Amino acid sequence: MEIYLSIETQEVLLRFQRGFFIITSFMNIISLFYLIKETPPNQAQIRAYLLFLQVLVIISSVYLDVFFVPIPLFPAIAGYCVGLLCTDAFPLNQLLGVFILILVLVGSSILSCSIYRHQTIIPASNPLRVSKISYNLTWIIDRGRFFAHEKTNFMQIVINMVIITLQNFQNFVILLFWHMLRVLRA
Repeated sequence: MEIYLSIETQEVLLRFQRGFFIITSFMNIISLFYLIKETPPNQAQIRAYLLFLQVLVIISSVYLDVFFVPIPLFPAIAGYCVGLLCTDAFPLNQLLGVFILILVLVGSSILSCSIYRHQTIIPASNPLRVSKISYNLTWIIDRGRFFAHEKTNFMQIVINMVIITLQNFQNFVILLFWHMLRVLRA
C-alpha cells in the first residue's frame, strides 16, 4: 500500500494546525490571566497546581505547533515533522521523546491536581484520606552516612511519573501476553 501526502494536503493540515494554535493561544492567555488575577485567596493552594498545569499546557502547545509540527501518515504508523527544530541537528526520535515527556508532565500534573482536590474534599474520617505522616529518622545519624529527600512537589511529580510509566508498561506487557496467547490459540 502506497501512502503519499501531496504538498497541497500538507499545507491544508498546517493551516488547520496553525489556526488551532492561534485559538488555543488566546484561550491559554485568558486562562492564565484569570488564574493569576481572579483566583480567590482561599484557593491559593489549588491555584499553584493549576498555574503549573497551565504553563505546561502552553509549553506543550508551543512545542507541538511551532518547534515540532508533526505530520502523521495514517494508516501507517509513520510521519515526519516540519517545525523549527526539524533539522539534521535534532534527530526526530529525540524531538518525539521530548514531546512525550511534556505530555507525561501534563498528565502527572492533572493527576496531582486531582488527588489534591480529592483530598481537600473528602472528610477527615474517610479511609481514603491520606493523613500527614512525619517520620522520626534521627536514629539513622548514628548508623553512618545517610540521605533523605525532602518531600517537594517536584519529587511527588517524579514519583507519579514513575508510577504512571510502570502502570503503562505493566498494561503493555499484559496486553502483549494476551495477544500472544490469542495468536497461539488460533
